[in-house]
Amino acid sequence: MDIVVKPIDDTLVEGTESVVAKLIPPLTTNVPPYRVGSPSEAVVYIADNDLPDQEHLPIVNIYTRDAYASEGTNSMGTNTAIFVIRRSGETNSDLTVHYTIGGTSSNGVDYVTLPNSVTIPAGRYSAQIVVIPIEDNVVEGIETVVLKLRVPETTPAPYLLGWYRQAAAIIVDSDAPSPLSVGLPGNLFHLSLPGADGVYFRLEASTNLLDWITIDTATVSDGALHFVDSDAPAWKLRFYRAVPMPRPPPPEEK
Repeated sequence: MDIVVKPIDDTLVEGTESVVAKLIPPLTTNVPPYRVGSPSEAVVYIADNDLPDQEHLPIVNIYTRDAYASEGTNSMGTNTAIFVIRRSGETNSDLTVHYTIGGTSSNGVDYVTLPNSVTIPAGRYSAQIVVIPIEDNVVEGIETVVLKLRVPETTPAPYLLGWYRQAAAIIVDSDAPSPLSVGLPGNLFHLSLPGADGVYFRLEASTNLLDWITIDTATVSDGALHFVDSDAPAWKLRFYRAVPMPRPPPPEEK
């Protein structure tokens, strides 16, 4: 005998759903009229014909609020690096954003373990990912942390990726001097400029010194502005400049 599952068409975006049929012995007689064999269950799937409205999906971007972290502690505590993931659109519900972790440092070894995802709470536009270095008393030089946004393999997709899909930071050894502008493994580039603490800059890049695009923002801390260009490998030649801005944005504006 066939058991027919007839889907009911609706307008809801539900993704793929399943229906499981499982054989069980009757519970009303002492002597069951049959035995349940193997396999005793089967599953069918109902495909959704309603696609999410791409125009109304949130767009997520990632930035570095602070691209410099160092091992050890000082009077201000641990010097951490901070990434910010920001979404557009409505904020009615939580949004979990997924990312991959790369760079020359090791997750859970050189810094406190990061979980590959962060949730932006309902009512907010952004969430922070804090890189907390682990002091190991090993001379390692400059190490990098690279986070790259990704869309989970689910249907429907919960968000779209924006222009700023990856960002990077550095970790330096305890008591090491602040590093200068220098190329890093993986063809990344670390930009370091001296400045007065608290001064806010817009960072721009160009390939011809004529056309400039904004690539990030940064605030001077501990006497220097730090930025790690995770997109540097895509360019044969790239110039940078820092443009002073009147004030840093509140956390929810970046």
